[in-house]
Amino acid sequence: MQLNPPPWPLLLDTSVTTVVVRPSISNISITEVFATQPEAERLAMMNAIPKRQVEFALGRHCLRQALQTLGYDKVTIPVGSDRQPILPSGALGSISHCEDYVVAACACEGSLIGLGIDVEKHQPLSKGILHLVLTKQEMRHIEQLYAQPISSASA
Repeated sequence: MQLNPPPWPLLLDTSVTTVVVRPSISNISITEVFATQPEAERLAMMNAIPKRQVEFALGRHCLRQALQTLGYDKVTIPVGSDRQPILPSGALGSISHCEDYVVAACACEGSLIGLGIDVEKHQPLSKGILHLVLTKQEMRHIEQLYAQPISSASA
């Protein structure tokens, strides 16, 4: 498990906590995750296929770990009408999973109006997507890292 992987929390200029789990190489036990999962969360996924139950449980586990760093202890994270996680009052957060990774991010409401995270297979993003998922400040940071404008980055 990794907390606060750089650099993007610094780019947001706010305190964002992230938790990343790669189950195949981490010490996390899915049996333990299921055993500590709140009953309401278990019931929400009881009819899902096993793979989806594992993704759901690990995602909620990561988000719960991140929320603990903000002072939210032992929370249940119910499912909203659009299948989104319902967070405690005062918290923002997001969960994503892809193949062998599960990631969650959260922050306290205040300087942010929303928070999203996505994890995908490692491959370059198309030019059109970059402008949708990065702020101008993040694009400038990446341009400085690679010493070329994003608009000319390879797709």
